[in-house]
Amino acid sequence: MKKTRRMMRFLKKKRINKKLKLYKMAFGVAFDWTISIYCGLFAMFFLIIGFDMLRQMTTVFANVETTIDPMLPLVLIGVTLSRLAMAFQHAGIKITSAEWKLTALPFSIKDIWYITFKGIIRNHFILLLIFLSLLALTPFSSLFLVKWFCAIFLVLVLTIIPQWRLFQLSSFKKMSVYGLTVVLFGLFGMTYVLLDVHLPFSMLFILLMACVNIWLWPKRIESANWPQVIEKSDEKEWNMFFVQKMSGMDQLAGKPTKNYIISTILTSRMNRSPFPYAKPDRLLRKLWRKTILTQLKVVMYMLGCILSAMIVLSLEYDILQGIGVMLSVFIFIQTMLSLFGLIFTDKLFHSIPWRLDIIKEAFIQTTLVIGVVVFGMITLILLVTNDVNLLLMGQLLFIYLATLFLFKQMLNINIQKLHNKWHHTPVMNRMWQLITFVILALSMAYPVIILVWCLGMVTNYIISIFNQQQLTS
Repeated sequence: MKKTRRMMRFLKKKRINKKLKLYKMAFGVAFDWTISIYCGLFAMFFLIIGFDMLRQMTTVFANVETTIDPMLPLVLIGVTLSRLAMAFQHAGIKITSAEWKLTALPFSIKDIWYITFKGIIRNHFILLLIFLSLLALTPFSSLFLVKWFCAIFLVLVLTIIPQWRLFQLSSFKKMSVYGLTVVLFGLFGMTYVLLDVHLPFSMLFILLMACVNIWLWPKRIESANWPQVIEKSDEKEWNMFFVQKMSGMDQLAGKPTKNYIISTILTSRMNRSPFPYAKPDRLLRKLWRKTILTQLKVVMYMLGCILSAMIVLSLEYDILQGIGVMLSVFIFIQTMLSLFGLIFTDKLFHSIPWRLDIIKEAFIQTTLVIGVVVFGMITLILLVTNDVNLLLMGQLLFIYLATLFLFKQMLNINIQKLHNKWHHTPVMNRMWQLITFVILALSMAYPVIILVWCLGMVTNYIISIFNQQQLTS
C-alpha cells in the first residue's frame, strides 16, 4: 500500500505541474500585467464593499437563517439526487489511463481505488472548509454553519460509492434505479413536509445513506466497467475549459464523446433502416432527425434555459410568469428556426428533388417531438404554481395555439427568404408577431386579453379569405 501511495502521489504531482504550465500559458494569453493589476485592485474594492454591505444586513441574514434552517432534510435530498444524476456522465472516482497502467506493474487496482477514494473525501473536506470560511464572513450563526457544513459533507461523502455503482449499470438499469430513488426520496421529503412530526429527519437520512454504503462497500470493485470509467475519467481530468478557450481547441472538431444513452437511441432498428428514397416525406423526416441529433447539445441548452426561465419567473407574480412563458416560446422558436438551415449543408439533401412544402411539413413533424417536451414543461410548471380550473386550461390552449401560429409565421418568413434574398416581411405580419408575444406575456395576469387575440385572429382570417376571393374573381 505504501508503494502504491508513493506512486500515486508521484503521478498526481506530475499531472499538477503539467496543468500549471498549461494554465500559465493560457493566462499569459488572456492577461498582461496592466490588466492583472487593475483586476486585482477592483476585486479588492468589491470585496471590501461587499463585506461592508453584508455586515449591514444582519437582520436579513437572521430571517434567512430562520427560514431555511428547517429545510435541511430537503437540501440533503436534493444534493443526493444531484450527485446520483452525475452517474449518467462520470463515475465520481477518477481512475485515469495513467492509474490503470499501474495495474500492469505489481500494483493492485483495489489499492489504487481506495487511495483515490480517500483523496476525493479529502478534497470534499477542503472545498467545504473553504466555503465555510467564506460563509463565516456573513452574519450567520456559528451553530447554523457547523450543522449545515457537517450534514452536507457527510452526504457528499456517502454518495461517492452509490454514484460509482450506479455508473457501472447499463443505461436502462441506471434510469430505472435512479427513477426509483427519486420516487422514494420524494416520498421521504413529502413525509417531512406534510407530517408535523418532530423527528431528526436529517439524522435518519444520513443513517439511511450510511446503511446503503455499508451494503455497497463489498461490491465496490465487482463488475466495474473499467474502459468506460477510464474514458470518462480522462475526459474529465483534461477538460480544462479556460485552456481550451484560450488555445482555440474548442473550435476544432475533435473526437466525438460517446453518450451511451443517446447511442442506444441512435442505433435503434428504425434509425438503422435504409433511407426510403421512394417516399420523400419519410426521407426528409429521417434527414431532419439526423440533422437535429447532431445539434443535441444546443437542444439540451434550450430546454435548460426554458426550464430555468419558467421556474425563476413563476415564483412571484402572474405578470412575471407570463413573461416567462413568452421567453420560453421565443427561445424555443428561435432555436428551432436556427436549425432549419442546417439540412442544406447535408450532401445527401442536394441529391434529391427539392419540394419546399414537403421540407416544411417534415421539419414541423420532426420538431413536434421537441415542442411536446417544451409544452409539457411549461404545462407542468403552470399546473404546479396555479389553481387548476377551466381558466388555466384555456390559457394553456392559448399558449399552444400562439406557439403554433408564431412558429409557422416565422418559418414561412425563413422559407420565403430562400426564394428571395431581399425579401421584406409585410408590416402586418411583424405587427401580429409582436402583438402575439405581448399577449403571451400578459396572458397569465390578464386572461381577458386572450379574447382580443382570438377576435383579431378570426377577423384577420375573414379578411384574408375575402381578399383571396377578390383576387380570384
